[in-house]
Amino acid sequence: MPQTIDPHNRAQIQERERRIWASYLVHKTHEQIAADEQVARPMITRIINRCLKRGTEQMTTEAVETKVRQLAQVRKMMAEGWAAWERSKLAKARIKRKKGGAGEPTGEEQSTEGQVGNVAYLKVVQAAMEREAKILGIDAPTTTVLANPDGSALRPVIYLPDNGRDPDV
Repeated sequence: MPQTIDPHNRAQIQERERRIWASYLVHKTHEQIAADEQVARPMITRIINRCLKRGTEQMTTEAVETKVRQLAQVRKMMAEGWAAWERSKLAKARIKRKKGGAGEPTGEEQSTEGQVGNVAYLKVVQAAMEREAKILGIDAPTTTVLANPDGSALRPVIYLPDNGRDPDV
């Protein structure tokens, strides 16, 4: 039940804000909350607005932090993808072991083979670049065209209800 709040007691103020916010979250009106707390409705409105402002600021901070973290992760993936692509293009060393008639090793022959690179790494880089653009909001907008299953354009249908007006007008 409500109690007299000392305006200098931060714990009491925070507890009242928690009670008011909890009531607000279960869709009580400002008038109902004011009656429960035995205070004027404008005070409830100010407290709820303070809570909303704090919540908005917190969500904004969390959203920015999440974008920064995701952007760092994507850029790390891009750097690793490029490095893997470059490694996949390096010449590959081959060692051939020669065996004698009894199956015993008689010698080795070393050679190198040129590589063309693994395209899968470029696909990883491309996907990371697309994700980076999406996070930053600089990707090309997508266009959605509504069409029938056969590919023809949809024809809009306008429904005009019969509301008792004269049809000749």
